[in-house]
Amino acid sequence: MLTAAAPSVAAGPKSPQPNPERLLAAPAVTAPADVALPFDRAGVTSLPPKEETRKKIKTAAANVAIEAAVTEINQASEPSPTQQQAPAKSGAKPEGSIVLAAPLASMQMTSPFGHRVSPLTGKAGELHTGTDFADRCGTPVFASAAGTVVEAGWHSGGGGNRLVIDHGNGVETTYNHLANFNVRVGEQVAEGGRIATVGTTGASTGCHLHFEVMLHGKATDPAGWLAF
Repeated sequence: MLTAAAPSVAAGPKSPQPNPERLLAAPAVTAPADVALPFDRAGVTSLPPKEETRKKIKTAAANVAIEAAVTEINQASEPSPTQQQAPAKSGAKPEGSIVLAAPLASMQMTSPFGHRVSPLTGKAGELHTGTDFADRCGTPVFASAAGTVVEAGWHSGGGGNRLVIDHGNGVETTYNHLANFNVRVGEQVAEGGRIATVGTTGASTGCHLHFEVMLHGKATDPAGWLAF
């Protein structure tokens, strides 16, 4: 069997290789010794002295601390919604005060305590300093609590025949527009004792009892004191 010989490959010319010495031997560039870079001092902002900077930092820190302290004090002094209480209602009965009995056998209220239109002048905004209870003239009036009669006579302020009982601890009851009195000044009275009769004397439009409760000289709402 004949075998064909493989054709010989002639070697081509070799590529030239770079010389390492030539690559590393780059010429050095040096600046002339007598060349100076331009510098403009007028365009440079000078920094503040260190001591001035420290003072400004301390002042700013102190102001922040003061504002934080003021805020904390204000928050502590203001009650939270759960701590806030509604203002006391006018005529509120102090805790532990006496309870008053009804001054009439039949308590038919016709005008409560508070601002109203005056039945005499028709003007709005009048403060009605007590509670009116309608009843027939001559009906017995009773002491709402034990105490001492300190006034029994004519009241020039419109109360007509007026009687006042001192119950102690700054509490007084007044009975106005009476027909007559059954007790005198200085007399001790018991709760439920007869003291006068219903009338229509003074600034009155009909037979009724104008009943007041005074606490340290100030009129309060009898509704908070009466037990009926």
